[in-house]
Amino acid sequence: MSQTTIDLTGITDDMLIGAPEIEEVMRDFHEWMGDDILVAHNASFDIGFINAAFERMAIDKVTNPVIDTLELARLLYPELKNHRLNTLCKHLNIELTQHHRAIYDAEATGYLLWSLVKSAMEKDMFKHDELNRHVGEGDAYKRSRPNHAILLAKTQEGLKNLFKLVSLSHVDYFTEFQEFRDLNSLSIVRV
Repeated sequence: MSQTTIDLTGITDDMLIGAPEIEEVMRDFHEWMGDDILVAHNASFDIGFINAAFERMAIDKVTNPVIDTLELARLLYPELKNHRLNTLCKHLNIELTQHHRAIYDAEATGYLLWSLVKSAMEKDMFKHDELNRHVGEGDAYKRSRPNHAILLAKTQEGLKNLFKLVSLSHVDYFTEFQEFRDLNSLSIVRV
């Protein structure tokens, strides 16, 4: 274990002696999850690691529906300075005893999901498309991590146009995200 991981989780190498190998754990997890809905806080991070492990084991990527409590919290509480699990738990009076330990984070995320569902219902949002109609409201998106994209140009003219697009996006459109709310392309449920 790296010192960073030990500092973050409190898990040491000694605690892993006799633990099952990752392949066994991932096969058990794959069987356990079946086709159920998965819930995670910052789900794209977790699903990325799960898919990488599945790929190494020749198991198909996750196709389950995934509810990301991070994205749901950003939608429902845009006024918060950040939307970390521990911050949300404190804000919503949810117990999180040992942050960054799987069982405690999973339990807190379950309680967080239920609290977020109740908050959505209080705002008359009962269905997925009703949530989507509100995605992009407020300014929480300004504090989110952008998605990574690689753009390739085939010609010099294409490269010049790419530079123009990048410049325009930073100068004229960076904080105008909320103007582009295509309801069919935005979702708080991620896979």
